[in-house]
Amino acid sequence: MPTVNMYARPEVLTRDKHLKTRFSPLSNFKFARKLTSVPVVGVEFPHVCRRHPIGFLEDPQGGIHAQAILSLVENDNGFIDEEGRWLGTYVPSFIRRYPFILADVPNNPSDFAVAFDGDSGAFSEDKGEPLFDEKGEPAELLKNQMEFLRRFHAENLRTVELLKTLKAEGLLVPLNLDITRTADKARFGVRGLLMIDEKKLSALPADKAGLYLSNGLLALAYMHLISLRNFESLANRIGHKTDDQIPWWAK
Repeated sequence: MPTVNMYARPEVLTRDKHLKTRFSPLSNFKFARKLTSVPVVGVEFPHVCRRHPIGFLEDPQGGIHAQAILSLVENDNGFIDEEGRWLGTYVPSFIRRYPFILADVPNNPSDFAVAFDGDSGAFSEDKGEPLFDEKGEPAELLKNQMEFLRRFHAENLRTVELLKTLKAEGLLVPLNLDITRTADKARFGVRGLLMIDEKKLSALPADKAGLYLSNGLLALAYMHLISLRNFESLANRIGHKTDDQIPWWAK
């Protein structure tokens, strides 16, 4: 389940080049309308698990990452309508940080620079809030964005560190799912994700279960398992995204 890159023209933000640049918040989520899944961090699980299935992906280096599933069809976010309005109750932070993002600093893997999507339409020298003040220091808006990016990065590292235990304990199995929609018998498939084996999770020794309860991993695991019930509501959103067209039992 590939993730579409929202950043068409990422550009590193510098004082010399962008001293007069201003930012205007985007009025819609059209930039994310082709996303079918997005990374989520642990602190988001309580919000995400209510509406979105949460699956896991393994990267080439063996790291485990959580993904909120937004749609069962390619290039069509099930939670954004034609006007770009978000139809869910929670917008994942991966999407909320747009058009800003952290960028690697060459030859310094422990540091990051702030970057932005130059094609987002949110930046100009004519309107919006300034990114830098009269002294050339980050303005309040930019400070807030930088703090948000730092917190997201830190939470992502913490989540990846927690989730690597799932692989080490042998708790992950392929999530291969076939869904037949009740109303019209339309069929949808889910492939390429991992899920937690609930039987193996329940069989953990008491000492390990206690450790994973205290560090928060057990809570994440069960929120993930609960979230899998949302696949049926995702199927019901295809073709008619608004909540009033989705049965209450599938929301």
